[in-house]
Amino acid sequence: MKYFSDTNFKTGFTLLELLIVVTLIAVVFTVAGMVFVNNLKSFSLLSSSLNENAIKLGFINQLTSQLFSKYEGRTINFLATKDGISFYTYYPVIYEGVVRAEYRFNKEEDGAITVIYEEFPYPDNKLGHAGLKKVFIGRFRQVEIEFLENNSWKTGYKSKNFPEVIKVDFGDAVHYITVNVKD
Repeated sequence: MKYFSDTNFKTGFTLLELLIVVTLIAVVFTVAGMVFVNNLKSFSLLSSSLNENAIKLGFINQLTSQLFSKYEGRTINFLATKDGISFYTYYPVIYEGVVRAEYRFNKEEDGAITVIYEEFPYPDNKLGHAGLKKVFIGRFRQVEIEFLENNSWKTGYKSKNFPEVIKVDFGDAVHYITVNVKD
């Protein structure tokens, strides 16, 4: 009778060992894949949020620049309703010289607000008509604008003078623009 010694056995993996290794590799790749996908989703949400905030700040910056360059040479220089703002400014975006700037707030079916900027050359002599050129500013979940006059906030404003302070509320951020500072 012949006996086998340890040197005669060939080393290798059993089927059970192979299954365990393959299962562990699958678990590691699944966890790594889930982490990667979650990081992509987080990056996408962060990118979207940063883009939305950049658009809001661009809108506020443009409006502020135009209001600081205001023109008050008309009988009615500033008109505001819940649907928009119209005023005269020395700070045009499209044309040169003094223009009438209008911001229109259009409510969409889903409740979002689309802001459109319109600009008119100065000689048109009117406030509140369809613009010659329209520029899409942004689409926001909320945009509410109020005007400080005689220590009270109003949603509408019509005057030769510009309001003291304008409050722009995006729901998640509120910006104040000081237009007329009283001495």
